[in-house]
Amino acid sequence: MLTQRQNLILERLIGGYIKSAEPISSKYLADFGDFECSPATIRNEFSALTDGGYIEQPHTSAGRIPTQKGYRYYINELIDFKGNENGKSSKIVQKLIERNSNDVQALFSALTDFMAQTTHSLVFSELVGLFQQKTSGLSELINQPEFNNIENLRQVARFVDKLEHRWRVFFEEISDEKIKRSRVFIGSEHPFLEKNVSSIVDTFELPSRQKVFISVIGPNRMDYESTIHLFNNIKKILEEI
Repeated sequence: MLTQRQNLILERLIGGYIKSAEPISSKYLADFGDFECSPATIRNEFSALTDGGYIEQPHTSAGRIPTQKGYRYYINELIDFKGNENGKSSKIVQKLIERNSNDVQALFSALTDFMAQTTHSLVFSELVGLFQQKTSGLSELINQPEFNNIENLRQVARFVDKLEHRWRVFFEEISDEKIKRSRVFIGSEHPFLEKNVSSIVDTFELPSRQKVFISVIGPNRMDYESTIHLFNNIKKILEEI
């Protein structure tokens, strides 16, 4: 069990890494993390978090980055996924729904594109039962710093090549689970994902009562908190119509 200070350090480290894509140093956290302790004390906590498998040192840099275990702890224990409604995105979603309320396919397509643009991720969606699928945001995904590495880019290319078949099988498997909230899969937690790619999966019900599966696919460094808040905002708006 992590201490209160370790929780705060891990939360700040992951938040900083999500924004910067750069390893986070003890000095950075001491300067900007709102801690009442020295860099030396934070380094000691870094050692404890490293020994626990929550963070790692990618190279000789003084900074640390989260591990898959660290991200999972962050999602399960440190993020508050309730509230935080984004007024700007809510207004855009309301307009999309109003503009396409009588056209299921147009609304399905518009929501997929909007989520890809907003999350800067690859989004794959399907109209359940109709086997109509849409992919949007591949350029958003490969523009992420992680995919400047040619091998990482090749992994994503192989994944996308098999995306349609893989996700149809996956959606069929989870459709019986009656998803009530977003599900997060980090790297190897998901049978179809590469180790450096994560996904958030959820369902929407359109005004026509047509169900939609949507998966946002990004690097492990993806902004889980804001993406799940976006899912929640969209679902809330659709439920109120």
